[in-house]
Amino acid sequence: MRATWPWLAVLLIVLLAAQPLWGLPPQGDDLLLHIYRIPLLNSQWANGVFFSRWQPDLIYGYGSPLFTFYPPLSAYLLTLLYWLVGQQAAVAINLLLALSLLLGAVGMFGLGRALAGELGGLLATAVFTLSPHVAAQIYSRGSISNSLALGLVPLVAWGILRVAQRPSARRTAAAALGLALLMLSHTASSLLLLGPLLIWGGVATACLRVRLSPVGDVGAVYGKESGQRRWLLLFGLGLALSAFAWLPALSEIQFTKYAAEAAKVDYADHFTSLWDWPGQAINGLRGAYLPKTVGLMTLLLGGVGTAVSGLSLWRWWRVQGKPFPSRDALFLTAGLLGWGVLFLTTPASDGVWRLVAPLRGLQFPWRLLDVPAFFLPLAGMSLFNYTGSRSYKRYWVRGGMGVVILFAYVNLIPYLYPPRQQDLPTRPTLMDVTAVQQNYQIMGLTAWGEYSDAHVTAWPPAPPFPNADAGATLASKLLTAVPEESLTLLETNPWQAVWQTNFAQPQTLIWAVHTFPGWQARLDGAPLSVTSDENGRLQLTLPAGRQTLELRFGRTPVRWLADVLSLAGLLIGLFLAAKKPAETKVTEIPLSLRYPAAPLIILLVGLLATKLIWLDRFNSPLVVQPENGRIPGIPSPSSGNFNDEIRLVGAVTEPPNQLTLYWQAIQPPAQAYRVALTLLDAQGVPQQTIINPTPGYSVTNHWAAGQLIRDVYSLPLPDAAPAGYLVQLSVLQPDNDFPLSLMDDSGNMTTVVGRLKQPPLETAVPDEATPIGTHFGEAIVLSHAAVPETVSLREPLEFSLFWQSEAAVADDYTVFVHLLTPEGEFVTGQDGQPLGGLYPTSFWEAGEIVVDGRSWFVDVPPGEYQLQVGLYLLATGERLSVSGPNSALGDRVLVQNVTVAP
Repeated sequence: MRATWPWLAVLLIVLLAAQPLWGLPPQGDDLLLHIYRIPLLNSQWANGVFFSRWQPDLIYGYGSPLFTFYPPLSAYLLTLLYWLVGQQAAVAINLLLALSLLLGAVGMFGLGRALAGELGGLLATAVFTLSPHVAAQIYSRGSISNSLALGLVPLVAWGILRVAQRPSARRTAAAALGLALLMLSHTASSLLLLGPLLIWGGVATACLRVRLSPVGDVGAVYGKESGQRRWLLLFGLGLALSAFAWLPALSEIQFTKYAAEAAKVDYADHFTSLWDWPGQAINGLRGAYLPKTVGLMTLLLGGVGTAVSGLSLWRWWRVQGKPFPSRDALFLTAGLLGWGVLFLTTPASDGVWRLVAPLRGLQFPWRLLDVPAFFLPLAGMSLFNYTGSRSYKRYWVRGGMGVVILFAYVNLIPYLYPPRQQDLPTRPTLMDVTAVQQNYQIMGLTAWGEYSDAHVTAWPPAPPFPNADAGATLASKLLTAVPEESLTLLETNPWQAVWQTNFAQPQTLIWAVHTFPGWQARLDGAPLSVTSDENGRLQLTLPAGRQTLELRFGRTPVRWLADVLSLAGLLIGLFLAAKKPAETKVTEIPLSLRYPAAPLIILLVGLLATKLIWLDRFNSPLVVQPENGRIPGIPSPSSGNFNDEIRLVGAVTEPPNQLTLYWQAIQPPAQAYRVALTLLDAQGVPQQTIINPTPGYSVTNHWAAGQLIRDVYSLPLPDAAPAGYLVQLSVLQPDNDFPLSLMDDSGNMTTVVGRLKQPPLETAVPDEATPIGTHFGEAIVLSHAAVPETVSLREPLEFSLFWQSEAAVADDYTVFVHLLTPEGEFVTGQDGQPLGGLYPTSFWEAGEIVVDGRSWFVDVPPGEYQLQVGLYLLATGERLSVSGPNSALGDRVLVQNVTVAP
């Protein structure tokens, strides 16, 4: 029973991360790409084909080489689960995502326990499994393949360690299988993780050839058996087993649209924000701000662990004769790999990205977070490399571990409230595949159709004929009309067709099939050149006469090589797995470094109960629950119901120019409406208009009823400062740009949603300005005034008032400037808001100094006058009272005497 408690803790950690998978699947960006691969494989298997690099039903039946480039493991596992759970696609998706979390947690605990005992294993498991980056792949991206890769990498590293500790044929075969599965999970992730795993495995193999540093009560030596050969065999075998997938993908990507599509992405827009905290979660909000980071606890634990292991190695180097700290070498290697790759995800690495072209091919720097998300928790285990087994019973150790897990979970919580995918079919069909490609423009079930041949210059608008995208045979996709006696069909399936030809003259045939390397034609057994027309469709030119024509999608030389390598790898793997293990000395890390799991289990159960009972049901500092079209803590506009289809439920502005809108679909919008934002100056004059066809990075007719969407804008403001602006919103119809009506503001089609401003520049008060220091009300001070002592009637009176705001001002005040006789009789005046109304007082904030320059032709008899200044509300005429210096007049201040000369 005692041995099962740590595994129960591991299971509870997984439940904390996977609990949101109970219910509808998360609405991830890639989710649709995965679920609609199920009917592709169902159709393929129904034709008796287990694996095909060409998917004939994609792109409306024109086909796509999807599995030539996309690793197939996630699609095959998803389809298998789909059948195991009774053909329920949503359930299969959630199960596979949860399985990925479970695989990662089991692998991390096994690896951690082998290196640092149960305490290190449990802590590394918690920090890795509760990482925001791991959660983001599930709940934000919906990337089953990336989640699977993250779940497999700890198992691969554990397998590598087991081979390094005790080399055997079976362990080598098992570790190679794990590596092969990793390579078959996700292209970018597997390639990014392969190099670091290779380095770490090499260090593990080299270090474990010497005596382990003592931990607890055991140290061991495995002698000088050659682990290097096993290490090379492990990686070579793993790569060989998976060569059928990665080798054609890397060598044939040059023939696709990938380079052109990848060039449209600016990597500089996708650097990470490692230390950002996600803030309060809004349950079900699409587009919530979730920083791309491995998590604060991962960073802190990885940083301290790297430093500790480095210090240990430095001490060993300084003091001769001490046993080599093997495990610290592994921890330091993990830390250096993690931090080195993490640097490439930050804006500081921009120069490296500019110089290294293959990096730019990744498109998104945050992809590299897969590496530190795994290796930094591994480095953190060095913290448990020195404490004996008794120390693990101390309260500070238990408490410290609890605090780390608690903060890791709190950091994760905002990622656990994703929007839900509400419109998934239970049993997706090939017709659904076409519909989703049409509606979302995800051609070939990839983001941009990037795996299609580069000769495909435009996407077809629809299937070339009914059911061309539903298992149609290759022969049925022939577009060229020919006499029936000229072309006799002998056999066909979706990938192959054989005809008997009998043309009187040379004939060019075109198929509704996109070309790609692998399409091969033979005429009476002899190769025939396959070309493409101007739209990238398959084209053959046949000579006159009677011949047998065979057209099929097959292997290229690279694919033959890849398949032979994989077959050879399979045979070698089976041979190794069948070998009887040889007797070797044990070099296992002792398991006596146990941690009493009961306190941890109590903590984990408490966290899970807190989420289910409190966070999921009530508003809290961590999560808010929208209700009746209102989001607690987000200001609601006075109007925002557009045509009873979409509702603006909130608007927030942040200086200097950011506007965040919160939308909700009242019902599924009928069209792809566009959002128009018009920037008005403070006097209501339009300055510029921005039109966004994809609010919240989506199109409105894809919004489900009740869906909440966060929509962020950075509005370009004119350079003039200071100046205040109003942001006016309208929703435009796509066909004619006519705005939708506001149902809750009859007769209007626009609403003001925010105020932005260019704040005053820092200004030094000139020495010649007269100090005033008079307070107007509670927030405004007239600090100085620069007024000439004499002005000619032939020239304007030009002067400046230096206003200082001590707090935010709620109202717009008008400045009055009066000229009075020495006896106090009013002669003339000038009224107006500061800066001609371009920067009203309601835009002022604490600490601002506003220089209100004025010019005034005074039409008065020559003589001496008092210049008095005050503030009042235009609507009521009520003046602000004054206090402090020069406040004797009560509601105005005498600034200076001015002489008006002829």
